[in-house]
Amino acid sequence: MPHRSFCGFLVIGGLIAAATPALSQTDLRGVVVGRRGDQVLVRYETSLLGSPQAGDSVRFVLTARGVDLDAGTATVVEVAGDILWARIISGRPQLEAAASIRASGNAAYAATETRARSEVFDRMLVSSLRERARTGDPDAQFLLGVRYRDGNGVEQDYAEARHWFERAVEQGHAGGQFSLGRLYHFGDGVPEDLEVAASWYQRAADQEFPPARNNLAQLYLRKIVLEPAPGEARRLLELAADQGLPHALLGQAVLYENGAEGYPRDTDQALRLATKAADSGFPDLQVGLAEMHRFRADANPDLEVAFAWYRRAAEQGLAHAQFRTGWALQFGEGVPADLGEACDWYEHAAEAGHADAMNQLASCYWTGKTRARDLETAMEWHRRAADAGSTTAMHTLGLLLVSGDAVPRDPVQAQRYFKQACEAGHETSCEQLVNGGNR
Repeated sequence: MPHRSFCGFLVIGGLIAAATPALSQTDLRGVVVGRRGDQVLVRYETSLLGSPQAGDSVRFVLTARGVDLDAGTATVVEVAGDILWARIISGRPQLEAAASIRASGNAAYAATETRARSEVFDRMLVSSLRERARTGDPDAQFLLGVRYRDGNGVEQDYAEARHWFERAVEQGHAGGQFSLGRLYHFGDGVPEDLEVAASWYQRAADQEFPPARNNLAQLYLRKIVLEPAPGEARRLLELAADQGLPHALLGQAVLYENGAEGYPRDTDQALRLATKAADSGFPDLQVGLAEMHRFRADANPDLEVAFAWYRRAAEQGLAHAQFRTGWALQFGEGVPADLGEACDWYEHAAEAGHADAMNQLASCYWTGKTRARDLETAMEWHRRAADAGSTTAMHTLGLLLVSGDAVPRDPVQAQRYFKQACEAGHETSCEQLVNGGNR
C-alpha cells in the first residue's frame, strides 16, 4: 500500500508564514466584500477591543444590508485601515448570499460587483503595505514580498519578492528568513539549493517560527540535508504542532501512519491528527487527509470519506484536488460515477496547469459522451499535457501519431514522444522504442 511522501505537508503557499499564535480574542462586525480560498476580505465596522492586528483571533458576525449572514472565528492576516483579510477557522461566511442581497437578486451582477469590490480593496491593502515597507516596517516588507512571490494583488515577480524578503531579514524578521529559504527550496527565481534553504529555515526556526520548524523537519526526514541530531526532526515537528501549525499535525500523522521517528504505527491516531489538521481549512491539508483515507496503511480504504475531503479542497481551487475529484467521479470511487461532472472538474484543474487533468480532459473531447466531440481540442490538450510533463500524454500522442487513426500519421514525431516519455520513466514507451514504435 503506497504511503505519502514527507514533502506532502511542507508549508509552501499563501500567507501561512504570516500567522503567529493568536494574541487576543476580538469581536468583529463587518461586511464581506471579497473572498479567496479560505480567506475573506472584510470591511469591518466595530471591534470591541480596538483595531484588530495581523495574528489576532477574532469572533466575527458578517452582514449585508443589516442582515446577519454568518458567524464564526478567524485569524486576521492583513489589515489596512478599516479593511482586512481574515482566514476562516470555523463558520463559513456566505459570500454568495451577501452578494445576492447587495445586488437585489441579480446573481450575474452580484458576482461582478463582488470581484470589483475585492480588487479595489485589495489594491488599497497593497498600497498600504508598500508605503509601510518603504518606511522600514519589517512586517510590511515581509508581507509585500509574499504578495510578489504569489502574484497576489500584484504581478508575480520573484526578484521583487526576494528584495523585500532580504529587506525584512536585515532586521532579523523570521518570516523573511523562512521565505528566503522557501525561494531556494523550490527554485523560485533563484537556483534550487536545499542546503541554502535549510540554513535559512534554521535561522527562522531558531526564532521559534513554526513554518520554518516544519519545513526543516521535512528536509531532515527526507534525508536531503546534513544528518540532524537523533530525534531532531520529531522535536521540530512537535514544537511546531504545539504552536498550532496544522501542517505539523499532518506531518505527525504521517509518522504515526508509517511508524517512523520513534512513533508507534497507529492508523487511528494518524487519522485523528490528520483530521484536526484538515479542519483548519487549508486545502492542501484536506488533500493530505483524503490521501490518507484513500491509501490507508491498514488496507482498509474509505473512498467515500476521501472523496468528501477531495471535493472540499477542490471547491477552494486546489488543482490537484480538482483532478482527484474528477477522477473519483469518472470511476465511481466513493461517489456515483458522473462523467459530465468529472470532465468539468478536469477542466478546472487543467486550466490551472495540472498536467494529468489536461490529459483526462483531452479524453473528454475524444469520447464525445458529455460534450461535443472535438478531435482538434483533444489533441491540443494532449500536447499541453505533454509539455507540462505528463508521460501518459506523451505516450498517448505517440500511439495516435503511429496509428494515424484520428490524426495524420507521423512516425518520426511519434518516436520523439516515445523517447521523451521513456527518458522520464514510462516503461511502455520504452518498449515502443524497442519495437520500432509499432503498436
